[in-house]
This record gives sequence, structure tokens and C-alpha cells, in this order.
Amino acid sequence: MNTYNEARKVSIVTIIANAVLAVAKLVVGLLAGSVSVLSDAVHTFSDVGTTFAVMVGLKLSSSSADSDHPYGHQRIESLVSVLLAIALGGTAVLIGVEGAQSLWSGKRAEPSIAALIVTVLSIGGKEWMFRYTKAAANRLNSLSLMADAWHHRTDAVSSIAVLVGVGGNMLGVWWLEPVAAIGVSVLILKAAFDILREAFSQLTDRSLAQEDLDRISEIARSTDGVKAIDDLRARISGNVAFVDIDIAVERTLSVEAAHDIAESVHDRVEAAGLRVRHCMVHVNPWYGE
Repeated sequence: MNTYNEARKVSIVTIIANAVLAVAKLVVGLLAGSVSVLSDAVHTFSDVGTTFAVMVGLKLSSSSADSDHPYGHQRIESLVSVLLAIALGGTAVLIGVEGAQSLWSGKRAEPSIAALIVTVLSIGGKEWMFRYTKAAANRLNSLSLMADAWHHRTDAVSSIAVLVGVGGNMLGVWWLEPVAAIGVSVLILKAAFDILREAFSQLTDRSLAQEDLDRISEIARSTDGVKAIDDLRARISGNVAFVDIDIAVERTLSVEAAHDIAESVHDRVEAAGLRVRHCMVHVNPWYGE
């Protein structure tokens, strides 16, 4: 199964789960007259939309290179991640503002056993979706999937705020929900900032991590015929990397022999599991130490 198909499978599973949860929250919220549960239902419905956006971004970014985009379309995923991070940050602000307004006005959540039950189910379901999507994001090295995972986590923690508020109201501690909501908004803002920073790094040709560069250098140096590494550069584009490496070979070698060495370096680097989409190898003559 290729990267897009696996990501698509994960997205479809979470879309179905979100739709079921959202409908359940909507019904319970309407029956119980709970504004906080209804707000949580709207938040869950919004996650369905963001997951569709992830699917579209992954589909476009997986398109093959063409004459207009000879290096591929993988940066589309980074652009989608920027949009999702902004949406995530906006959600965090709304949760924080609503919490602050509730705290200021003394607004209380409506106590309801049904609301408690559906909220507990929501917390468990959304936390599972977060872990399920996060595992896939790490496995596929997909920033947009990671952003979507954090959208699931925001719904889980906002449901916790609802649970705390409804439960606290039953115990006479009405202010627990707005305080929890404000705390949750800060955590979500931090997650949105981290995703946004990583997306911008991918869009601005950030280098590979030093350990990856060291691994590439080691692979090249250990290739038969390579005398030295004159230069090594690598840049991240979306979820893949492009590498440029200058190697030195014995100056008396024929063009064909030097080419074979360069081809060996190229093949070994791309097969090393470092997300290298293409390795460009330039050959220099080696004159000895």
C-alpha cells in the first residue's frame, strides 16, 4: 500500500468515527439543552472538514512530477499543514475566549447524565483517533496527518473541559469548565505553533538533521572508489529530501568508471531509508592527500 492509500484509509476511518460522534453529541445536546455539548458537536463536525482537506492535500502532493513541477508536488502537503495549523490556532482562541467569557459572566453548564455519558465516549473516541492518526503520521512522515491528529486531540481535551464543567456544575463548582477551557486553549496553541514552524521549515528548504547528513556522508565514504567527500547539501521538500553531494575519485579513472562510482553512491543513499527522493552526485578528481 503506497503512502497516499494508507493515509486515505486512516482519514476515512476518522471521518466515519467523527461523523458518528458529532451526530450523537448533537442529539444529546438538543435533548438536554446543553450549550457546551452542542458547541462540542460543532467542533467535531469541523474535524470532518479538516480531514477532507488533509486527504485532498495528500492526493495532490502525491502527484507525479511534470513539466511545470519537475521536482514534484510534495510541498502542497506543507501548505495544507499551514492552513490546518492556522485553523487549529483559531479553534484554540475560540475555546479560550469562550472560557474567559463564561468565567466572567458566571455562565453555568447544564447538568445532564446523558451529556456526561456522550462526553466520556467522545473523550475516549477522540483520544483513540489522535493516537491512531499520530502513529500513521509518524510512520508516513506526514505533517498534515500530524496536524489532523492534533485536531482530534483538541476535540478530546475540549470534551474534557465540557466533562469537567458539567460534572463540576453537578457538584456546585461551576467555574471548573471555563478554567479548564482556558488551560486547554494554551496547550492547543502550542501544538499549532509547533506544526506551523515545521511547515514553514519544509517550505524554506531547511536542511536535513545533522545525524541524517552524517549517515549520508558515511554511506558515500564507504562506497568503493570514493576517496573523499568535497561537499554535501540536503534540503527538505514536503515529506521528502533532495541531496547534492560532491565526491572525489581517482583522477586517472575513465569517465565510465567514475560514473559507475557516482551511480553506486546515488543508489545507496536513496535506498538508505532517509526519505531521499533524489540524490545528485557530482564527481571531482582526487589528487591525493
